Amino acid sequence: MKNWSYRKKNLALLILFPVILIVGYFLSFSKSIELYEENNRLESYEGRELNLPLKIASLNKRVQRLDSLITINQYSYQSRLFNTTSVYCEKYGTSLIEVRGFDFKQYEDLPYETYKIRLEGKYHDLLKVLNDMENNFGLGKVQSVSFTKEFNRKTKRTSLLLSVYLTRVVTTNNRK
Repeated sequence: MKNWSYRKKNLALLILFPVILIVGYFLSFSKSIELYEENNRLESYEGRELNLPLKIASLNKRVQRLDSLITINQYSYQSRLFNTTSVYCEKYGTSLIEVRGFDFKQYEDLPYETYKIRLEGKYHDLLKVLNDMENNFGLGKVQSVSFTKEFNRKTKRTSLLLSVYLTRVVTTNNRK
């Protein structure tokens, strides 16, 4: 190397420097970077772990607040059912005849209530109300539907009636 010119030494330096960096990266830098990233990840995990009891307490308070709202609003479930159904009936020109709590049963540790709703109107209008009850109702699930044709002797008219059986799961918080 003593006999090499400056040009050859500089060229050798330019070629060996990237090779040394690559070998150094694979030998030591990569492990250091891995350990640094793992340390940052563990520190962030530790920070989240310290806030965990506070988060649990705030979530418990939120659950209690929501439960109190549910119990306040549950006394009026049947009236909300009546009001929502009457809004749909008014929207499509049908008549609401009856809303009543029909049954209370328990299936596999899951108590549920069944409500019977009876409507009167034209076939297509009743189908529109039924479609809204199934898709946009939010107060229970439509379990059964039956159409009946009845003759009213007083008015001497035949009318089409729709009977809808609606069920909802009852928890301890939303029992009447």
